[in-house]
Amino acid sequence: MFLCMDVICKRYGGKASIKVSTVALLVNLAASGLFYLLSLTPGMWGEFYSTESLEVNRALNATFGGTWYIVLGSGLAFMVSSIVNAVINTLIGGRLISNNFIAFAIRSYASTIIAQFVDNMIFATVVSKVFFGWTWPQVLICSITSLATGTSWGTMASMGVAFLGISYGMGLNPAITVGAVLSGAYFGDKMSPLSDTTNLA
Repeated sequence: MFLCMDVICKRYGGKASIKVSTVALLVNLAASGLFYLLSLTPGMWGEFYSTESLEVNRALNATFGGTWYIVLGSGLAFMVSSIVNAVINTLIGGRLISNNFIAFAIRSYASTIIAQFVDNMIFATVVSKVFFGWTWPQVLICSITSLATGTSWGTMASMGVAFLGISYGMGLNPAITVGAVLSGAYFGDKMSPLSDTTNLA
């Protein structure tokens, strides 16, 4: 996403990049609204007929219609990080003397690192901390591990097992622990210059 915004910012300016981000956010909100309306329609989901369990039907309705806090956190993080990316990219681009590929790479890499950090921290704060009550140490330790190693899977396999054992021992909810580990692992992975997926993006 940020590379696309960087190309738009370089070619058409920061305001155009923010406008494209706003349109993308509106499309996302419209799709989320449609999923919410879908969950309100009477009837049963297809999976109900294979299990004949009302719990499955309620779970699918909650999944598609009850995730407004994720849409809120994701939308807020997306808009703020897009604005941060456009502003930083424009500022760095204005200070660079040449307009070659190296200059584009410098402004893109710098603005993407900062904007990605802002995006992940806003989402983690709004969704993980506010709505699910995750602890900062869990998310931060997993983030640091992923950032240092460049692997989310390795972090989940190492820190995830350790934190799950600790959470069972302390009587904590294992679902919250797993969520904190996943959030921290992917946050650190996307911030790491060692990550293959980050470099491919």
